[in-house]
Amino acid sequence: MLDDGTAGLHAIERCGGTTIVQDPDDALYDEMLARALACVEGDHTAPVSAIGEMLNQLAQTRVLSQPPVPEDIVLENRFDMNNTDDLAQMDQLGSQVPLGCPDCGGPLWEVKKTGPARYRCHIGHSMTARTLLTRQDEEVEHTLWIALRTLEEKARMQEKLLRSHEASGQSMLVTSYQSRVQETRAHADRLHWLLFEMSAVHDVSRTAS
Repeated sequence: MLDDGTAGLHAIERCGGTTIVQDPDDALYDEMLARALACVEGDHTAPVSAIGEMLNQLAQTRVLSQPPVPEDIVLENRFDMNNTDDLAQMDQLGSQVPLGCPDCGGPLWEVKKTGPARYRCHIGHSMTARTLLTRQDEEVEHTLWIALRTLEEKARMQEKLLRSHEASGQSMLVTSYQSRVQETRAHADRLHWLLFEMSAVHDVSRTAS
């Protein structure tokens, strides 16, 4: 789904490697394949049943030339292989942006030497703009569900205290907690409606994609 692997496929193409993409018409879900073909030309496009033999033939083909690997790919690979997390060196890959990594919370750099823009943190998490947006949606929704659960638990505790004050005849506290319960329930209802609306929008977006 989305565009997983597209940046890696583009890097292989830039290094002179041969790229193979499954025919989107042959796939149960074609989104990832279509996005890959939008990013690279693809030396071969074939149904999955033919890719195995194609790989076997290519593996036996002599490589006549080996073009130089682009410097930015060498640099990024060096970061990954050496577990380098020097923030200053990250500026060699791209520009830092005011966004946080959805995986670790660290700062992100926008890498846009060639091909589609993508984002990477100094730990090594990397994603395209579309994937980053999807992860942000998931993070927001997760946080809102936690908030909704907390509000509902708060309302139940307030209702428990309300019953306790009603039983003891503390009228002033009864009035106060009645108001608090109504306010908390109102917040929870609004948040539940917002989550329902967000879910509907996500469904429409997935269908449109």
